[in-house]
Amino acid sequence: MAEHFRDIEKIQDILHEAQTGLWAIELEEGREPRMYADKAMLELLGFTGEPSPEECYRGWYDRIDADYYPMVQDVVRRMCADERAEVEYPWHHPLWGQIYVRCGGIRDKNYKEGTCLLGYHQNITNTVMLKQEYDTILEKLNENFKGIILCNLHTGEYRIIKATEQLEAFGEGAADFETFFRNYAEREIVPQNRELFLNGVNPEYIQKRFHEDSSGVEVIYRTKEKRWRRIKVVPLKQYSEAYPWVIAAMEEQDGEMEKQIDQASAQVAVSQIYTLLISVDCEKAEYNCMYYSGELLKLSRRGRYPDFREQAVKNMPAEDRREFERIFDAENYGTGEYREGMLHMYDQEGRLHAYSYYSALISQNYEDRILLTVKNVDDKYEIQRREAILANLCECYYSIYLFDYVNNTEEAIWQEDFIQKNREFPKGALDVYYEKFVKHYVYPEDQEKMRRAGSIDFLRQSLSVEQPVYEVGSRTQEEGTENGPVKALGLLQTMKIKGVPLVMAAFFSYCALEQTTMLWASSYMVQHRGIDVNLAAGYSALFFFGITFGRFLGGFAADWLGDRGLVRIGIATIVVGLILVAAPVKTNMLVLAGLVVVGFGCAPVYPAIIHATPYNFGRENSQSIIGVQMASAYIGTTFMPPLFGFMASSINISSFPYYILILTVLLFVMSEKLNRTVDRRRNR
Repeated sequence: MAEHFRDIEKIQDILHEAQTGLWAIELEEGREPRMYADKAMLELLGFTGEPSPEECYRGWYDRIDADYYPMVQDVVRRMCADERAEVEYPWHHPLWGQIYVRCGGIRDKNYKEGTCLLGYHQNITNTVMLKQEYDTILEKLNENFKGIILCNLHTGEYRIIKATEQLEAFGEGAADFETFFRNYAEREIVPQNRELFLNGVNPEYIQKRFHEDSSGVEVIYRTKEKRWRRIKVVPLKQYSEAYPWVIAAMEEQDGEMEKQIDQASAQVAVSQIYTLLISVDCEKAEYNCMYYSGELLKLSRRGRYPDFREQAVKNMPAEDRREFERIFDAENYGTGEYREGMLHMYDQEGRLHAYSYYSALISQNYEDRILLTVKNVDDKYEIQRREAILANLCECYYSIYLFDYVNNTEEAIWQEDFIQKNREFPKGALDVYYEKFVKHYVYPEDQEKMRRAGSIDFLRQSLSVEQPVYEVGSRTQEEGTENGPVKALGLLQTMKIKGVPLVMAAFFSYCALEQTTMLWASSYMVQHRGIDVNLAAGYSALFFFGITFGRFLGGFAADWLGDRGLVRIGIATIVVGLILVAAPVKTNMLVLAGLVVVGFGCAPVYPAIIHATPYNFGRENSQSIIGVQMASAYIGTTFMPPLFGFMASSINISSFPYYILILTVLLFVMSEKLNRTVDRRRNR
């Protein structure tokens, strides 16, 4: 096999037939560039003898079309930078006139006396001309054209090149093309489009347009059969005053018009739903902004990704900047995976705005692009945030107060029953009531700590946007006097108490099912049940309403049902809600109602488990045990929703109600085992 390639003469013959020559260019500072060419290359350059290397280089370089020097110089620069590069350009041959050339090459890394480039020079004139001919034919005789007519703008003469039988019939008795098209318009085109069509084929109008724009005249109209069509009038290549022939082509446009209508409808829909729709080519570091209606960013139709990133992240909190970087890292997307979440941005006046986002990796034509849609959710986010904060606070705390340090007032949002009944802390002076609280309800050794925690100067130093919460613990006077001091137990000591692993598992499963429902219910309704996005989002918010309203009612029934009764009723209600969510029926109202029922069932579980801790494990151990309960709750809320997300992408999001059901069963089993363990210990 190798002997076929050792014959240099044979290789030269092959290159000659392929009109391809080989060259080497040497570039040294302070010296004129030199080109060395083989036999085929010299012929392509028009040399009959053996020129010097300097003459050979000038003979090639000086005959490059002037408009293409920047492109050729850019390719030379890239080859010098160790890149393989290629360029096509017109070249003026001394014998053949203008030809088209393709050049390419690489840098010779073994050459040490400067820079040496090795490459090829190929005559592709036939290929280029053939492509131009093909493009012309394809443009003029597209298969979608139902009629192609040659028209003389001066004499009115016309020739039908291609037409249906129905179209040819309009030529009967038509002495010129204007009469032909008038017959066609009166019989085929809807009245409201006739004048537009006839104006488009008027000779004077066509000539006027040709002087303004050589691309031609185009009119889109509708037929009486409700079909969209286009007539396009373009000049022949040889068009002139002496040769005023044009081509008039009629083409079906139903598909194109439907596409344009769909695009317009989609644009309207996008503008009503999203604030930003943008795609980013991470490899090229370029963006394509399809839609943006905000005022915080200054975006063009296309631009550099670093410019977009710089504008966006400078207005974001630190944690959102990290999330933004993760969105546009292609490594964070597996096959079929997507990301969704929240981003926040400050406006020029310092107000923080909330945006929900959805992003996905789109692979098309061997390119990867990240598509990002962003929607402003300030109103819904604020409502959900307040409800979520209130719900979480009510789960963890017995009393919640709003302190107004400017006006020195306090107001109760949520109070313990005995405080509410005694009306000890109504709305009033902050300094008076807070000192009363510290003095009468806080254990003496913890009073100074609580006074410091309530100081406005201390809170200004401790709280920020990045750290919006400050927690401080204290003992009540009852805890300090009755049953002795509260024990501070280590983790291992706490775990050795019988029943603690059970209550941790129960807490873990409850918080996991609540958080998974919060995050994935709307996705389940939209992707599996086909429910409208806005309707699904609204009922997802009603899940929080179910929790809040359920806890409101649970407060009245707590003394009657007890903690265990509340937990059992809550679990049973969750199961009923899941049955409604998973019911295989066509109507979606059961699914939407089921989500509210699940929220109603979740309502009493969390506070009942917390409230039962002193009874189950003793007041002296309750502080440490509540701590590990909180830890198990955080583990459940952190890992179980992402686990379901992985399951949804790997299996199907339809498994959502069954996933929640498994967590509900685990909650029931663990809570009942805990009850039996506590009963056995207290009965000994």
